[in-house]
Amino acid sequence: MANETRHTASSVFARLRSSRLAIPVFGVLLLIVPLFTRDEYARHLMIVSLMFGAQAMTSDFTIGFINITNFGFAAFVGLGAYTSALLAANLGLHPLLGMLLATILSGLVGFLTGLLTLRLRGLFVAIMAWFVAIALKALAAVLVDLTRGYLGLFVPPLLGTRSTLLYYYVLLAITAMIFFVTRSIVKGRIGLAFQAIGQDLDYARASGINPVRYKLIAFTLSCAFA
Repeated sequence: MANETRHTASSVFARLRSSRLAIPVFGVLLLIVPLFTRDEYARHLMIVSLMFGAQAMTSDFTIGFINITNFGFAAFVGLGAYTSALLAANLGLHPLLGMLLATILSGLVGFLTGLLTLRLRGLFVAIMAWFVAIALKALAAVLVDLTRGYLGLFVPPLLGTRSTLLYYYVLLAITAMIFFVTRSIVKGRIGLAFQAIGQDLDYARASGINPVRYKLIAFTLSCAFA
């Protein structure tokens, strides 16, 4: 009986996931579930889950489509975090504006990293990106007067409240934006080029696709979204 129930539930879930209703249904669930969750720790876990979900989408932009593993991905997450935090703490910019500028800076550094690495193949790209991550980590540790090193930063709160509910919805909005933007790119002409490069680089080049150009686009967008 229990096995039949699990099989029925999994079948319903599989049909829902493959239908056009999947995104609206899960979107509504993500919107309303936190309203019925009073436990702050449970909401915190939801926030962390959203954060890792958004990072998984952006990381998959390179791993899943152009077949490049970015070993320095976490460094671009950190670069954006330090940028927005320093702008808010030292210049008094609103954290949301700092997040926007951090996105631009992470994308720019990702673009420059891609220029240096994406003409390589396979593991060499991953290692070069890892070296960039090591350099960024070393800078964060050495520039103690700016970053306080390993002690961390004191940053003004984004929303002026300790309640996790509002922070959840801010991150949900960011995650939804990343999802719809990446989905529209993947389903478009650029996405077809990404898939061709990921499946066979030489055939993609033979069909007229510039692999370096499209790999650079994917890498830059992934770092910016990070």
